[in-house]
Amino acid sequence: MGILFLFFCLNPGSIFSFDSAVPPLEAKPLPQFKTPEIKTHVFSNGLRLYFLPNDDLPLFQANAMIQFSSLDESREKRGLVQMLMSAMETGGTKKQSGDEIDKILEYRAASIDAQHSHEWCSLSAKSLSKDHPLILQLLFDMMTQPAFEENKVELVRKRMLDSITRRNEDPGNIADREFAQSMYGESSPLARLFNQETVKNLSRENLFSFLDANLDPARVWIAVSGDVSWEKLVALVEKLNENFVSRKISRPSRDPVLKEWKPGVEFVSKETNQASIIVGHFGEKRFNPDKYALMLANYVLGGTTFGSRLGDTIRTKLGLAYAINSNFGFETDYGLFKMKAQTKSASTATVIGEMKHILGEMILDYPVTQAELDEAKKAILNNLIFQYSDPFEIVMARMHYDYYGYPPDYFEVFQREIARVTVDEVNAVLKKYFYPDKLKILVVGDKKAVGNLSEFGPVVDRPLDNQ
Repeated sequence: MGILFLFFCLNPGSIFSFDSAVPPLEAKPLPQFKTPEIKTHVFSNGLRLYFLPNDDLPLFQANAMIQFSSLDESREKRGLVQMLMSAMETGGTKKQSGDEIDKILEYRAASIDAQHSHEWCSLSAKSLSKDHPLILQLLFDMMTQPAFEENKVELVRKRMLDSITRRNEDPGNIADREFAQSMYGESSPLARLFNQETVKNLSRENLFSFLDANLDPARVWIAVSGDVSWEKLVALVEKLNENFVSRKISRPSRDPVLKEWKPGVEFVSKETNQASIIVGHFGEKRFNPDKYALMLANYVLGGTTFGSRLGDTIRTKLGLAYAINSNFGFETDYGLFKMKAQTKSASTATVIGEMKHILGEMILDYPVTQAELDEAKKAILNNLIFQYSDPFEIVMARMHYDYYGYPPDYFEVFQREIARVTVDEVNAVLKKYFYPDKLKILVVGDKKAVGNLSEFGPVVDRPLDNQ
């Protein structure tokens, strides 16, 4: 869960006007997020527990993160992990049916919800503090002893099939999906989608088999916050955990992403009044030592719609975009760098030209200034304070950082590394990691209304859904 790319307003346009008669303001220290003490415990079977107390309200929150994901499913069984997690949430356990669990949760105004991503899955629970022993018991039962009731699995299957029919409704979602497939390849687990055939062919047996092959306590992290005792929590999890035996399951390796791509223009035709545009290329890996300078460079470029160079020119000055931003992605393998905009169809070529011009100008002619860098640092560090004002969010972040392999004091490391980046380093990474002459351009829109884009290279038509 790397630090989020932040979307706070700053106004670098103002930094280019300077009145020598006005004395400079005294530099203020950068904002600082102080990390509270988070208690941790590793059980004998490898399961990890994280805890940060919160006695403001009599509430309990927990998140059990499991180290398996859609990366671990085969191409033929695409959609399996999404079906598994949804059925884990609704399909009951060996002790209680799904309907019985729903009644227990409803009576106590509690909830247990499943999530999935391409790097992990999780179960999140919320209840009153007095009910936390029962809620944790239910969470463990759902995770380790699911029933995957047949009627619930069929309801999940129906929802997944219905979602396929709605997949192409939003142009922005289409653009993100197709850009990822264009960069990673349509067969890559980082970009491929389930389809009607794969979903229809999934069975309850597939769910049980996958869970048996991939669930291990050494691959489970649990974060807890609330008005509960740490000592009693450890004892409770120890008891719930006593039959959860580690089998030393390791995650299989997968083929690395090759940082290779073909620049050019790809067009996805869809009847719509506006165009969704993505211009970019590969980002970097999560532990790249230049990550902090890259985050700051991206913030100045387009980390916020209002105040970035992209936003100031394309939205504020020219009024050409409804929304515009950029994101430089970091993943376990290579993420994606994307400049994104939505504009009226007739303005598509102009917006693409401005995006390319602003990026190129930033690298060659008008490098990042000290004032822009200072504002970017303030915005990013301020976001830590707002992003992690809640104890549960803090303990969740610590758990995720450990999951990805960051040091235990990563909150402090992050702030220190952001603060020490120099303007020369930011301008150096712009030249090293951004490729204005090798951009992939993807547009979703009405081809007749958008017009000719051949000035940016040969235009290749991309089918609306390649899955």
